[in-house]
Amino acid sequence: RFAFIVGTSVHKHAVKRNRVKRLLRESIYHLIPLFQSCQDVVVMGSRELIELTQVEVEKRLRSLI
Repeated sequence: RFAFIVGTSVHKHAVKRNRVKRLLRESIYHLIPLFQSCQDVVVMGSRELIELTQVEVEKRLRSLI
């Protein structure tokens, strides 16, 4: 299971926060094979992610795993 947290500290507008959530969801979707089964993961968004592409977000997440 995955939980994505992107608060108002990331951006004031919900449109930008939702974009960050979509980027994170799509990136995690590609990285699911790297996780073991039965893990709970919480992913917190940051301001840096607003300007990045999906590929760049995926690279950052991959470096954390």
